Amino acid sequence: KEYTYKDDNGTTGTSTCDAAIAYNLAPDKPLKDEDFSRAWSCEGKSSAVTEVVQGITSLGCCGVNGKSACWKNYSYVCLDPADYDGSKEYTYKNDDGTTGTSTCDGAIASNLAPDKPL
Repeated sequence: KEYTYKDDNGTTGTSTCDAAIAYNLAPDKPLKDEDFSRAWSCEGKSSAVTEVVQGITSLGCCGVNGKSACWKNYSYVCLDPADYDGSKEYTYKNDDGTTGTSTCDGAIASNLAPDKPL
């Protein structure tokens, strides 16, 4: 599947889901120790891994339902679970001033990872 991305400097380009995964499998990237050639689960993975997997999912790489192997039902964080939109994107700012984009599902998943306090 192809998707369009926007770099930090504002330029846009086109890539594929396979390329996004391959990029994040590099030795200095979060997915370097992961094997997606067989059944895989987010169980026990770090927040860095779950954030990348959820980010790749947000590119439309997991088909119509858009759910990755890290997907969980977080709708009960809302008073009315029907109001929850896990695919809603938001922009955040890191301590170093750089910005990024994530989804509500990605934010919750990263804060529930084994290396996080929740």
